[in-house]
Amino acid sequence: MSEQLISSAVARNLADSKQDVRKKGAQEIETQVKQLRQDGEWQKVRAVVDSLTINFTRSVQTSHRKGGLLALAATAIALFTEVGPFLADLVMPVIECFSDQDATVRFHACETMYNIAKVARADILPFFAQIFEGLVKLSADNELKVQNATFTLDRLIKDIATEIDAFDVARFIGLVKKQIGSNNP
Repeated sequence: MSEQLISSAVARNLADSKQDVRKKGAQEIETQVKQLRQDGEWQKVRAVVDSLTINFTRSVQTSHRKGGLLALAATAIALFTEVGPFLADLVMPVIECFSDQDATVRFHACETMYNIAKVARADILPFFAQIFEGLVKLSADNELKVQNATFTLDRLIKDIATEIDAFDVARFIGLVKKQIGSNNP
């Protein structure tokens, strides 16, 4: 089913070596997911997300991973208020890309998580521990561009956490203690 949902032309665009072509592919995914959302085609939305994860964000090809990340962000934006049920499927592949060997993929992972969190707001908090651990590691990244993207994402996550009365401060303190006890982020 997912092969039919992502056309070969869109897949080629997402896998392209040029950023502007990958963005075009992500915009096409956004348009498609918006239509699926309007039609209530939730199984097809899930199939698109699964295909993006399997065929793109977990690909051995760097350009595929970058295109997949752009498309996951576009999917979150397209889902807008209905993003909640899809968050685990959107967030976990991005967290995996936080530790990618390629700095540009790590940078795109930060941007993607920022866009997902911007749409999801408080719904992102169940993934706070995983995101926080990723941010700690990324804050020590050798690439300045990745560090800057990390700090931007960090500010957004902090803003979201402070907006919510139900934020579990005790759990957060436990995460901080765990990281302080670690020799290397």
